[in-house]
Amino acid sequence: MNELDIPTLFQVTNDCFENSSNNQAFNAEQRLQWFIKGTEYRQLLVRVVGKKMTEELAPKIRDANQRLSEISQRLKDVQETLRNYNKTIQDLITLAEIIGQIIDLASLVIPLRSMMSNPTPLVAEFARELFPLELLTPTEGSTGSDPGEPFFSASKLLVKGQGTVPEFLAMPTGAQNIIPAYASSPGAARLNPPPLPLESIVGRDDRVRILDTHNTPWRMICSLSIQGPRGSFVGTGWFAGPKTIITAGHCIYEERQMGGWATQIQVSPGRDGNNFPYPPVTSQKFEVPEEWVASRGTNPDFDYGVIYLDEPLGERTGWFSVAIADNNRLDRAAVNLSGYPYDAAGGFGIYQLFHRDLVSDIGDSRFYYAIDTYGGQSGAPVWIELDNTGNRQVVGVHTYGIGGSFQLNSATRITPTILTDIKQWLKKQ
Repeated sequence: MNELDIPTLFQVTNDCFENSSNNQAFNAEQRLQWFIKGTEYRQLLVRVVGKKMTEELAPKIRDANQRLSEISQRLKDVQETLRNYNKTIQDLITLAEIIGQIIDLASLVIPLRSMMSNPTPLVAEFARELFPLELLTPTEGSTGSDPGEPFFSASKLLVKGQGTVPEFLAMPTGAQNIIPAYASSPGAARLNPPPLPLESIVGRDDRVRILDTHNTPWRMICSLSIQGPRGSFVGTGWFAGPKTIITAGHCIYEERQMGGWATQIQVSPGRDGNNFPYPPVTSQKFEVPEEWVASRGTNPDFDYGVIYLDEPLGERTGWFSVAIADNNRLDRAAVNLSGYPYDAAGGFGIYQLFHRDLVSDIGDSRFYYAIDTYGGQSGAPVWIELDNTGNRQVVGVHTYGIGGSFQLNSATRITPTILTDIKQWLKKQ
């Protein structure tokens, strides 16, 4: 019986059951015997078929396991690449193709294909669940709703060394107790308070005053009058959305000079001296990363924050697009910086001064430049011009002058973490 092949066993089993039920040549007892034999042959058939399938599928299963292990390693490599470099949707498509290979391998032992007429949506969904990925596309910018005018500053002053800088002024008596908001570098963090970063003027002062602050993009940049536990401070912020102002973290929470959290901040878009193209608004709603507070305002990687407005003033002024610039994009790129410095040239925080220069050095969380700045410009946008039509993107938040371990002025670089935070803040508008 054991030597019968599978087709013969199958035929003998069928014959036995046929004789037990339909063959009238046999009496009831004989048909019962045929039924018993048929049952024995069927059991033998099951054992023989099972043994045969095991012998034939074992090598395939081992091969499938090996290939699944290789695919698993490839998936880990792809996941690491996605995490480190934020690749585009093409990576997700490639990942879906790899997962499709896994399904092909699984079809050796589980007939998945018979269950799916079109597996592609399932593969894509599987990929999204395994590796959730926000593409971190730039936020959308806006030019505002007011009628455009010829951009005098844009055409005349966006050139290094051109334009006019106000005459040095005697500090007004009423400004004696106002301090420019800025953070010292980590190397000077133990000084209380640290010295004003006068050395942030790199060589000759090439800053120019912006005269048409009611125009784009200057009206998107705001002077900040900050009230804190220890007095008054000044800083710079910029619109990232209709009700969202981005600035340096130390303009909102700073212990060494301000004494902790700001109590209120007055935001003046496009201020030019005593001229306010847009009405100043006051906010008492701010936010900074938890890491900035946990470090007591000393970790420069998290020196950024948000001021929330109650009214959508940005719909009139417009707002900047925010983007991540990779090293290739930043390397020797021309970057622009405009804000409200608290020195005589800036009228002690009331004039908007601009300068541009090339990026000198790039770090993981910062990039450096020889753009002239002064205390009070902390929080200013550092942006790149994408073309000649006003298409621009903020790629950093100016936060530090020269001092300690910092040999040049620098910005907190827009990283995936910071861009994600800004997008979350925009959703709270």
